[in-house]
Amino acid sequence: MGKTKMKRTEAGSGNLKEHFKRNWPYYVMMLPGIIYLVMFKYIPMLGSVIAFKDYSAYKGIWDSAWCGLTNFKKLFTYPDFYKILRNMRLVCVIVLSHIYIFIRTVRHYYLKLHRLIRQSVRYIKHLFDTMYKCISFMSYTHKQYFTITFS
Repeated sequence: MGKTKMKRTEAGSGNLKEHFKRNWPYYVMMLPGIIYLVMFKYIPMLGSVIAFKDYSAYKGIWDSAWCGLTNFKKLFTYPDFYKILRNMRLVCVIVLSHIYIFIRTVRHYYLKLHRLIRQSVRYIKHLFDTMYKCISFMSYTHKQYFTITFS
């Protein structure tokens, strides 16, 4: 028996067009993930540019002048900044507590449903056993009603 040599390919060798032609299903599978990543991760970052600009709705985001950190200086030197910060923390705690309560309620419902199903499955064997005993007893005591005849 002779050994067959495998053709060795170098990284980066080959035609890019052939590569895409051969692997197009993988790129199609990646497409929804890439679209999600761009839409919900990268595009919102463009909106954070407003914090560093002297934003004018008339000019738009890209034509407004840069102002650097002056917006942040205004925010931190505002007299009611700590009151606003405290209120925002309170709102976050309230929202998170409502989310927690919602999750606990849904979880409790599903656990209750799971217990009900588990209990039903556990006791169905007793139901069948009792039915078998009753039918056996009735067939033994009332033979005329429970005889099977083959014609």
